Amino acid sequence: MNPLEYRFVVLTRRNRDGSKSTQAGRLQILRQFARQLYELGYRPQSERNLKHKHFLAVLKLWKDQGKSDHTIANRIAAWRWLGEKTHRQNLIPFHNRDLGLGKRAHNGTSKANHRPEAALINVDDPYIRHSLALQQHFGLRREEAMKIQPKWADRGDALTLKGSWTKGGDLERFQSGMWNKEKPWRRQKH
Repeated sequence: MNPLEYRFVVLTRRNRDGSKSTQAGRLQILRQFARQLYELGYRPQSERNLKHKHFLAVLKLWKDQGKSDHTIANRIAAWRWLGEKTHRQNLIPFHNRDLGLGKRAHNGTSKANHRPEAALINVDDPYIRHSLALQQHFGLRREEAMKIQPKWADRGDALTLKGSWTKGGDLERFQSGMWNKEKPWRRQKH
């Protein structure tokens, strides 16, 4: 472990921002950054010795390796965290576009739960069947669909979710145009 990598380990242990997963991911990115700097011939001994040229050198390496703009942007978030903790935010530009990174490109595929109607009929448990139908029709997350209380949520022309049912904790409302007239929780197994 080189000295800069060790300093990153110490810094992340003293500043436990975010979840355990976020902390581990951030440390992994910073350690990789330190190792790649050494591979490129740079030898900063601590985070105080880092200059703008060090970040640009590793950024160029990532682009040469064909890393996607989104991957690079995620790694740069760890750099910004480092800048904040070392009071040197000016080392990394505020906007990713200033580093030559484009906006995130969506490939058009959805992670939403899509099942054919026939597959829903084959699900024996009515609660699971209705949960899957809610996920499919409204694009709900699994937990949101499981927590829904139809008597409260069904407002006739809209479906309303309580903040405690949603990931962000915000009240959500789905208008009637977002689903078929037939409500999935009112369907019967054929």
